[in-house]
Amino acid sequence: MEIKIVRHVIVSAVFLIWAVPCFATKHFFWQVSSPVTTVYLLGSIHMAKPEFYPLDPVIEKSFADADYLVLEVRMDPMSMYTMGKGIRDQGMYSGSQTVFDHIDKQTADMFRNYLKHKNLPLSLFSKYKPGMIMMQLAALEIQKMGFSPQHGIDMYFMRKANGMKRPVLGLETAQQQIAFLAELPGDSALLRYSILSLKDLPQKMGEIVQAWKTGDTKAMHALFTDTVAEYKKLKPVMKILIDDRNVKMAEKIGAYLKSDKVYFIVVGAGHLTGPLGLPSLLKKAGFTVLQK
Repeated sequence: MEIKIVRHVIVSAVFLIWAVPCFATKHFFWQVSSPVTTVYLLGSIHMAKPEFYPLDPVIEKSFADADYLVLEVRMDPMSMYTMGKGIRDQGMYSGSQTVFDHIDKQTADMFRNYLKHKNLPLSLFSKYKPGMIMMQLAALEIQKMGFSPQHGIDMYFMRKANGMKRPVLGLETAQQQIAFLAELPGDSALLRYSILSLKDLPQKMGEIVQAWKTGDTKAMHALFTDTVAEYKKLKPVMKILIDDRNVKMAEKIGAYLKSDKVYFIVVGAGHLTGPLGLPSLLKKAGFTVLQK
């Protein structure tokens, strides 16, 4: 059960962001152009509902015009197998170790009390590293709200691509995504903040939804940076999960922009905001970037 939950969430993305469809003037969607081709960037709705579809026509048409679909990580059977194996090998402690061997007493007590309050068995989580626990607990709360990774935009376009026999690529590998979560620094700080943030999750997600619906990148970025400001020890975590990955993703997208093919890329919305977001990095690299 626990591996299935983590696999769904990590495949979707590191940060859990969703929204409802709308017909705003702008969307969380960009067209990036070079002299030879075009790449589309869509902020990902990772956990959603069936009634979210179809998406706005400008998004659907852009996908129809593309030669390739690009996800953060491919969601084919081999990637799923690699993901599950990676979770066992890298995301869990070996031998008799548990998370309690790596966190302080205050965090351990908070963790036990949270699980008790939610009627969740300690044995289901104790062998996982804090980054994995963070994703599992958030996934459980989000699914209680009626959202599902099976209806996320990643899976939506994956199914469409499969039906059209369109090639699907990945900006990252399953091994890389597992490693990001398994090696996050600050075990106690990470787990403590994860637990504290869950109580505000519905309200926070409401604000994220509104920013996504209106294509408001400043509001979205503020939500991420304000969240980190509440727990300054997590800034290194954000650097690993967002900033450093963005640099490598931008390099790969830059290579796509030198080809003669059209790429439709779906990434977490957190990767598309701020001075180190993908649109900003690609603009600095000399490409023409237009939010649609």
